[in-house]
Amino acid sequence: MNSARLLNVGAMVACACCGLLATNLAFAGDGEATEFVGGKGGGKLLEVPSPHQTLTGFDVTYGEMGASRVIRSVQAIYDQQGTQVRGKTYGSANPEHVRVEAKPGYAIGAIIARGGYRVDGFRAVFMRIKGDQLDPSESYESRWLGGRGGSADVKLGGDRRRVIGIAGRYGDDIDALGLMLND
Repeated sequence: MNSARLLNVGAMVACACCGLLATNLAFAGDGEATEFVGGKGGGKLLEVPSPHQTLTGFDVTYGEMGASRVIRSVQAIYDQQGTQVRGKTYGSANPEHVRVEAKPGYAIGAIIARGGYRVDGFRAVFMRIKGDQLDPSESYESRWLGGRGGSADVKLGGDRRRVIGIAGRYGDDIDALGLMLND
């Protein structure tokens, strides 16, 4: 899956492989956003800490949409020179959160996600840190977070660049989710 260079807020792009519409929300200079998985509802979610940090984990909570489990909230976990830094919580968190974190020497290089009107679920793909890049040949995956409804699995990221933030849309639930990649 290719990512799109962003120049303005709210630009719509279509995924080259499946035709799903994805909304990009980042500003030029904040990195490069992957396409999003999920729907078009909610307000914008854009988090790129400054100075840039490396995404190493997530805290998520679940909710229900009809008979389907969806991602209710997401909070990114970053590494800033050996110190763990938590991002903002997006969506409506509840006390029963699930955390996935990279082993030492690894960071999130991609996610594999499913979504329809909301983000149904995803897993993190952790890759070994090698200098300023990530090594996809030395990787492992987290357990699945959330439900298995929505689209087929879509991989976001994974091209060796460090993930420096998250982007998407949110309201009470996480409506759409993507990654911000280092330029």
